[in-house]
Amino acid sequence: MKHNNAPRPPGCRARDRALVLLTASALGATALAGAGVAAARPGPKLAAAGCPAVAGVFMAGTWETNANADEREAVGLLGPVATALAEEFGPRFEFRLPAYAAAAFDGMAYGDSKATGIDAARRVITEIAERCAATKFVLAGYSQGADAIGEVAASIGCASDPVAADRILAAGLVADPRQGTAGGKLVGPAVEGEGIAGPRPSGFCGLSAVTAEICAQQDKYCATSAASNPILAQLGRVLSQPTEDKHAADPGVDADLTRSLVSDLVPV
Repeated sequence: MKHNNAPRPPGCRARDRALVLLTASALGATALAGAGVAAARPGPKLAAAGCPAVAGVFMAGTWETNANADEREAVGLLGPVATALAEEFGPRFEFRLPAYAAAAFDGMAYGDSKATGIDAARRVITEIAERCAATKFVLAGYSQGADAIGEVAASIGCASDPVAADRILAAGLVADPRQGTAGGKLVGPAVEGEGIAGPRPSGFCGLSAVTAEICAQQDKYCATSAASNPILAQLGRVLSQPTEDKHAADPGVDADLTRSLVSDLVPV
């Protein structure tokens, strides 16, 4: 797995720090205090099972993780958010970073990689939910991770799958390629357009009140105007699809076209 370890330009680093702070603000104090994590010790039911009051599921972005990663290791842009919350709330909070391909046309199509992220997030949420019946969740993702966890959030909000919507305290999506999904609240400055992959048709339904979107104004992944950049917008919708039907976000996009485009981008 290839990781992008090149130094980030000062402007990008400043933007990343701002996004981390916004995400922490969107997820942390309000959600966890609302669950009583800051003020109360875990009850006997939680303590006996070794369960946290709140579990954070953080999806790393492209090249920030891999399918064999340690899910208890805080990595990537959202790593500091997970670490800060764990340090502040101790055993009342635990986090996981679901291990998935996190690839993009470097041996795997983006849409196929995202599908592994959806599966990984659902697995982690289900495992914790079944083990800890009283535990609530906060969800967050960055870039491709936001794309994947956003799909899971929409499924939870609209279909209670894989858990009921009332178990989610907050969802924070940073640089989401599907920014503009109905129900998501944009935190920070307004941006032009929507995510390059287009909004999720379902919306966030029952999670609308607790879902925050964070997008830098010049980030084309989460802020592309279909009116001024129609080719880029359409290309984003095509390339974001899996090459198979599983987890297809837009049934109207031809899978054969996706495979054809991907074959020209992925070394063989």
